[in-house]
Parts: sequence; C-alpha cells; structure tokens
Amino acid sequence: MAKGKLDSVISGYKELYAEKNARSAAKLISAPDEKNFSATLKKNLKSKLPTVVLCGEQLPSLKGIIGGKPFTAALISSGDFLANPEDTFPLLTNKNLKSFALLGVQRYLFNPGIDIFLNDSGFETLHLGEIRDDMTQCEPLLRDAQYIFIDMHSVKYADYPWSEEKGNPNGFMSNEICQIVRYAAFSQKLKAIFLFGISLEKSRKHICDALVSQVVWHIFDGITSNLKEDPMISISKGKLAMQFMRKIVDMGGGSDAISFVTSLNTGRWWMEIPVESTKSQLLIPCTQSDYDSACAGNIPIRWLFYYRKSNIL
Repeated sequence: MAKGKLDSVISGYKELYAEKNARSAAKLISAPDEKNFSATLKKNLKSKLPTVVLCGEQLPSLKGIIGGKPFTAALISSGDFLANPEDTFPLLTNKNLKSFALLGVQRYLFNPGIDIFLNDSGFETLHLGEIRDDMTQCEPLLRDAQYIFIDMHSVKYADYPWSEEKGNPNGFMSNEICQIVRYAAFSQKLKAIFLFGISLEKSRKHICDALVSQVVWHIFDGITSNLKEDPMISISKGKLAMQFMRKIVDMGGGSDAISFVTSLNTGRWWMEIPVESTKSQLLIPCTQSDYDSACAGNIPIRWLFYYRKSNIL
C-alpha cells in the first residue's frame, strides 16, 4: 500500500492518548491522499459528524462544495494569506457568506484593502495582540462558524519551523494555536475544520508534523467535550430554559438597557441586539467582559459592531 503524504501526521495523532469516544467524534481525511476528495467531503458534510481536513500546503478547491447555500466561516491566519483572496480564498467574496471572522491578524502582514473590505462587509477581525491580551475573545467569533480554516503558517517559526526562507518570526505560540482550535471545536454549528500550511515535502521537520498532530488532537478533544446549547430555542417559545439566566443592564442617560443571557452549564454569554427594521432582537455570542463593560457604563464594542451591521450596513 502506497504511503500517504500526511501519514506521519495521522499516525502521530493516533499515538496520542485520547478520551474513550474522542476518535469517533469527527471524521479525519487527508485531502492530498484522498482519491476523490470532493465526493468524500460532500458525503461527510451530509452526516451529523464534523469533518477535519488535512489539506497540505494549500486549501483544495471547494467550488461546488461550500458556498451554494448561506454559510458562516472563520479563518485563523496572520492575514498574509488573504493578500490575493481571489486566488487563495475565493469564499471571502461569495455572496452566500453571511458571517466571517479573521483571527490572528498581524497588521504589518495584512493588506489594508482587505481590512477595509472586511469592515465594510460587517465581518470581524481580531488581532494577534488582542488575542494575547485575552484568549477568551476568540470563542464568540468561532461559536457560530460552520466552516473554520486554520493556517498553520500563523504559528511562529520557533514553534513551527516549516521554512527558513518564509517562516514568520512572530505569530501564535504552539500552546496558543492548540487553545484556539479547541475554541473552534466548540462551535455550535461546526461542519468542517480545514488545516492548511502543512508541507508535503519529505524533508519537512518532525516537530512540524508533531504540532499538527497535537492540533488535531485538541480539535477532536474539543468536539468530544462540546455541549450544544442555544438559548434562542427556548426564547422563541416564550420562556428561557432553566440552564440560562438573563441579566439586564440599565445603561442610563436615556439609553436602552442591554439584555445579556448566560449559560449556567458552560459559562457562555450572549447579548441581544435590536433590529429596527423588524422590531426584533438578534442574539449574538459575547463574553463576560462585554457584560462587565456594560455594568461599568460602557456600551460593549461588540454590541456597537453588531448594531451597525444589523441596522446600518
């Protein structure tokens, strides 16, 4: 049997200790080694289990697989990957992309024109420094993403020495990327996670394969530990379920109050955004720091962002 190009990553993952049901929590496929990748991925996406895709160096073509229907996505990258999105990430301009977040931006590597496009489109960005200040800020941006793309080149060269010529001296540390992918695995709507930036050269260093294997482990472990919950299900029925608690913060000064919902089971937070055109409320993921900010008399930045997106853009 021919040896697959990413067998060392897969075997490295399988050598790691895992919880009893972790390995069956999702499907793992190697795009470079899959004879009919498109058909396999389409079949997997129809199942209830998420799919973890090892893509190799570049993302495979996803035309005809993702984008035909409304979808949500997130990308973990320093931003240089989006220098020419028409070639590297055409999903970014897909008309059916309803929500998108870019996490790990390093401004000196990020095309300012793309930054303006994301802002004008109502898409979110989170810079590397902001993540370093508070890692939990990643979770709300990933919570509702169906498709999550992870660029391993966003890890700094010291922890992921994939290329002496192209490696980045800055970026995520190995433990940080593992924590972030765990948040990705906690997504409430997850369909697939794509890992790319993985060299297919036989001369690639073992430490790079080892890190990718551990990233895969954290994804599977996160999916296994994930508790699915959606307060909107009970709110739509007229009464908030017992595992949720509503907290209303009076902003004073004639401003409307901001309503928050928190889960007593997981500690997740949401806040309500008024949608003027429909006289309804949009419930969006947030963190406790947003609630604390409101309690201190400050309108959370995330609330302002989504109010603008829902009522102005």
